[in-house]
This record gives sequence, structure tokens and C-alpha cells, in this order.
Amino acid sequence: TVSPRQTAISGIDALCHLVEGYISKKSNPICDTFAVEGIKYIVEYLPVVIKNPDDILAREKISLASLYGGIMIVNSGLTLAHGIGSVIGPRFNLPHGLACALFLPEVLEINLSFVALEKRETLKRLFNNNIEIFLKNFYIAIGLNLQLDIQKNVNLNELAKQILNTSSAKGNPKEVSEDELIKILYLKISENS
Repeated sequence: TVSPRQTAISGIDALCHLVEGYISKKSNPICDTFAVEGIKYIVEYLPVVIKNPDDILAREKISLASLYGGIMIVNSGLTLAHGIGSVIGPRFNLPHGLACALFLPEVLEINLSFVALEKRETLKRLFNNNIEIFLKNFYIAIGLNLQLDIQKNVNLNELAKQILNTSSAKGNPKEVSEDELIKILYLKISENS
């Protein structure tokens, strides 16, 4: 009975759990299996559930994907997308799933060369060979408007310090400097202003 918007926000958060756990420094072969299956379920069934909320089979698959995402959190941990989301979400009144999903394309872009080739190829295959474009189109398909409405005068140094201190950011495959993170934040703010 969850509304389409809440389903989309929760579903996209689960997608972040799965993808981030898959590339995390603490990933492992058992969790990787859950991650790949869960990503497939979200990609295939989340748009179905948004269009037809009464489709119980699709909801079941999304529920399974969410469960797999929970397994990822506990066993593989997360990465920078959740580190950013956990700081900017409460700070700028963004729903958690949106705050994490907003930066997922950039986080994948900076991390892909730091994960095993097999994983890179798997992610490309799951996201039609262009992860950034796929995710942007996917967000639109499930009705999410990922706009970051924060003022340009926000203290990015302070935000970056808080983000890099999160346990999620510490699981990131690439060690990201404060300057690199400030650049990512600045570009996203500029893109949305």
C-alpha cells in the first residue's frame, strides 16, 4: 500500500545499497551474488511497481531486492554515495533515498577503475553500458526529480569533512580527498542551480 513516490524513494535507496555494497572495500563473493540479483530486480521491477502499485509479483521482487540491500549494508558496507546522502539529506531536508541516489552516478564514475574488472563489466552490463545515462533515465522512469536545492554559499569544506568522517565514505574503494569531494559537491550544486 506504499505510495508510488515512497516506493520509488525506498527502491532507489535499495539500489544504492546494492551497488555500493558491490563495490565497497568490504565486498565479498556471497554478498556480490545478492547484489547482482537485487540490482536486476530493481531495474526490472521498480518501474513496473510505480506504474501498477497492485502488481504483487513486482512488489515481491522489490521486497527481495530491499532485503538483499540490507544484507549488503551489514556485510559489505556502503560507500561515498551514502556518506554524502547521510550528511546532505538531513541538512537540506532531502529524503534519504534521494540524497544518496543524487550522487550515485558520480560515485560510480570515480570508483569504477578501483574495482575488479569483472565487477566493472557486470555493472556496465546491468546498466546498458552507460551507467550515468542509464541511472538518469531510470530516475525519470520512476518519477524522481533529483534536484539539489541548496544555496551556493553553503560551506563545502565543512560538508566534505563531515561526509569523509562517515563509516560509509570509509568503505569507498578509492580514497577521496577533501578537495576531490568539494569539487563533486560544487559541480552538483552548480548543475542544479
